[in-house]
Order: sequence, then structure tokens, then C-alpha cells
Amino acid sequence: MTGDVSVANQRSIPGMVVPQCSPNVLVMESTYGNRQHADRSQQEASLVRRVSEVVESGGKVLIPAFAVGRAQEVILILARAIRRGEIPPFPVFVDGMVRSVNGVYAAFPDDLAQPIRRKVLKGDEDLFYDEWVGAVSVASDRERVLTGPPCCIVASSGMLIGGASSFYAERMAGDDRNLIAITGYQDEESPGRALLDLANKTDESRELLLSGTKTSVACRVETYSLSAHADAGELTALARRLSPTTAYLVHGDEAARTALASQVDAVVRDGVVLPENGGLMRSRRKRGAHGVTGV
Repeated sequence: MTGDVSVANQRSIPGMVVPQCSPNVLVMESTYGNRQHADRSQQEASLVRRVSEVVESGGKVLIPAFAVGRAQEVILILARAIRRGEIPPFPVFVDGMVRSVNGVYAAFPDDLAQPIRRKVLKGDEDLFYDEWVGAVSVASDRERVLTGPPCCIVASSGMLIGGASSFYAERMAGDDRNLIAITGYQDEESPGRALLDLANKTDESRELLLSGTKTSVACRVETYSLSAHADAGELTALARRLSPTTAYLVHGDEAARTALASQVDAVVRDGVVLPENGGLMRSRRKRGAHGVTGV
């Protein structure tokens, strides 16, 4: 069972370690089964540069981010660029469930990337905060952030489904100096996806429904590929390396699963299965030298 697969090393955690086995059944995610990711380093550089440009021109940037994983990556990317002098320093505010999750990382040093792990082992538990990156500790501080100087805000939820990010988006979307930068997958029914659809419209009636309220959208909306999910090529390579008897593709829409199935089928001995939610898959059993074994 793969769960969500990240093959490449990230700033907060290392990439997956492929188990040394050849399973009867591989149950594998397929979120990006029909896509190839853009170059990660280029995407990070583009995001850093764009955030800096917007802040320098007097605007604010909202980065809606998943509280586990994506938000921490974004924080580390921005903090590193500021620390290295690649961009002028500016305030980065962290809000929503991201704040709680940031505190959890210090409890699992063995699972973290080496630079972060070293900070934990030295007794530093503020892994994601420094003189430029700080948490919005109480909801009343959000007004101070919104009325304060140009800044970047990293907040959950990543799809603008409620939470702190929805609050900020509702207040920031009407100002054409601002930017909302999308860095992750957006479900078809999410406000984040609706916002991306609006970004391609040129008429004057751009409105977004956030927390039950219609919000006029004048800000810029851009996407950056920072997904932690492996792409189609990486998932196929994983299946080839594990060489299972059968592969079940889950956690992906039909287009992604179907596209990935055509690639994985060539490297799996007994083919690929696309199970349905609630379906029952029966194991195939055979009698081996030491009794009955099964999948």
C-alpha cells in the first residue's frame, strides 16, 4: 500500500525508500497518473521571484497550502531565499492549521530531512520560524496582517475550503495589486478550482463563492507545481522496480488512473486493476509447498 508517494527529496522530508520486495499485490496512488511535473527547482525559483515582485510593488500574496507537507515546503522555500539574500526580506505570516502541524514536526526527527533533523537534535523546536517568518497566533491578528505592510501569507486550507486561507482570500481578492498563488491539487468542486477557472476569464464579472459569500476577484491568480505526489513516470518506475503480480490503482480520477494503467500494465506480470469504491476484490489462492498461501 503506497499511500501518497513522493519519490524526490523535499526540504522537510526525504523521498520514499523503496522496500526490497516483490509483492503479490501493489495498491498504488495515481493522483498525477496522466501528468509529468515541471522542473521543481524552476518552479520554486519562479514562485520566490514572483512573491518578491508583488510584495516589492506594494501588494500582498496569499499561498493557500495543505497544512501537512505543502505549507512547510513553501515556508522553507521562502525563508531560504530571504536568508541567502536572493530576494529582499519581507514578513511571512503562517496561519490556520499550519501552525499546529508545524509544532508536530519536532516530535519526529528521524523522519525529517537532515538540515531540519539537526535543528531538532540541537533542541530547536521552532523549525519553521525565524525573524521574518512568524505565526498569526490569534484570529484578531489577521486584521493587523491585512492592514499592515506588504507581506506573504501561508495559510490552510489548500483548496480554499474554509479555514484561514478562505478568510484572507475573501479580503484580498478584490485588490489587483495582490496575488493568490496556488501550489497544489484543486478538487473539481473546490473554491480553489473555481478560482483557477476565473483566472482565465477576461470579462468584468469575476466572482468567487467563499464561505457562502460572493467575492469580487480582481487579484492575480497563478499556479506553481510544487506537488509532493509522484508523476506518471515516477509511479511507473516504482511499479517496475517492485515488479508486483498485480497492481491496483487508487486515489486518482478516472483520466489519471486510465492513463497510468496503460503504462503500468507493461511492467506488471498479471496486469492492472481499476477498483471501484465499495468494490470487493477476492484474493487468488494457491497451495504452496508449506500449505495454502494467498494474496
